[in-house]
Amino acid sequence: MSSLELAPLEGAPACGRGHVRNVLTDWGFGHLADDSELLASELLTNALKASAQAGEPIRLSLLADSEQLIIEVWDHNPAIPQPRHPDYEDESGRGYMVIQAIANRWGCQRVSATLKVVWAEMLTGTSGT
Repeated sequence: MSSLELAPLEGAPACGRGHVRNVLTDWGFGHLADDSELLASELLTNALKASAQAGEPIRLSLLADSEQLIIEVWDHNPAIPQPRHPDYEDESGRGYMVIQAIANRWGCQRVSATLKVVWAEMLTGTSGT
């Protein structure tokens, strides 16, 4: 497991992307780095928007075994995300569409009155090798 706490600042998604790439390379999952960076970036961007007013840090966690990689992002806004269905010309609102397209599955869980975790699963492709 790897965990990184980030201040709710504009640069948090970029820091998270670098962390994901470095950790996955170290763990031997470099083949998942591009898609995992994109997932982490989308999750962190949403967490940043959701919890920026609270001023509380957000946390990125990575967990992996021979079958799956779980990317978790924890934030201090208990509201469950509501994926939008943006119009063709909308400039934002496609984050969860990207997550759904790349992740094997994803979900969200409220952990307490002021904390939630949103996660995405990638299959590692190394089971049985």
